[in-house]
Amino acid sequence: MDGIRDHIFSNIHGQYIMYEMWQVLIDLFQNSSDHRKLALMDKLLNVKMQRIETISQYLGRFIQYCDELGQVGVTIEEEDLVTLPF
Repeated sequence: MDGIRDHIFSNIHGQYIMYEMWQVLIDLFQNSSDHRKLALMDKLLNVKMQRIETISQYLGRFIQYCDELGQVGVTIEEEDLVTLPF
């Protein structure tokens, strides 16, 4: 459990059998449909810093969205990150 990021841990919370945890993770990360890709890209494009959020929390969410896109096969170039509207 130490190797699982916090935002992923919430998905397997309540699963006590390792096989069930593994199935949840498979369902979560192997779903690379176009709809999921579009939804993740929309999250990235619309990320805004909240009033109660620190810079590190905001950047953590931003990196999380980039990581999730990478997991479904979408590569974001550094040049593209610079042009995102924030």
